[in-house]
Amino acid sequence: MEALKLEHDVALMRKALLLFAETVLRPLVRVLLRHGLSYAEFNQIARKLFVDTVMKEAEFRLPRRRKQYKARVALLTGLCRKEVCRLLEMPRPSENPALESGNRAQRVLSAWLADPRYTDAQGNPVPLPFRAPQGRRSFYELATEFSGDIPPRAILDELRRTGVCSTGDDDHIEVLDRDYVMRAFDVEIMTAAAMRGAAALAKIDLALSPPELAGRSPEPALISSH
Repeated sequence: MEALKLEHDVALMRKALLLFAETVLRPLVRVLLRHGLSYAEFNQIARKLFVDTVMKEAEFRLPRRRKQYKARVALLTGLCRKEVCRLLEMPRPSENPALESGNRAQRVLSAWLADPRYTDAQGNPVPLPFRAPQGRRSFYELATEFSGDIPPRAILDELRRTGVCSTGDDDHIEVLDRDYVMRAFDVEIMTAAAMRGAAALAKIDLALSPPELAGRSPEPALISSH
């Protein structure tokens, strides 16, 4: 009977934890999507934060161990040890120039600006017809190569919506803006919102901490926009 009750309690706790994650992350995901941060980037950020948190927080070390060890980081995060070692060597995501955008429209635009097949002698992106006979460059060919499984028309619609490109009188598509920004925002307001959100979540973290950690002060992560 006790075993059945424990099993029920464990299942209930897991469901509550998953619901907590869904509820807390949903508004954050909405903000990230609104401003063009993709799941691929979020995944890289989450991996780094999971590893850093387990590595640096005393709460996740075994008793009487002064330092965390990488095998335990792999155990708690579910990542392999090779990935843990790689992530530990990486800078924080906001300071990592190697963190590439996973946005497909951005990927297509970047190729259009850099691939010599789609630029002129001066390195400027050439206007492209949406389709062209086989062997001739076109937006369809560009988007098919660099957008994965996203239809070229969907990529074009997004680039038009954000003012990055337009279609001229000759039905050729041309680049108007080299920067793809889904929706601009005030950096100071975004940073202040992040600090307020971090402070609120730190209090929640404190309220949900085990008794032995109850005496610590909530410490939201420092954020710099510079």
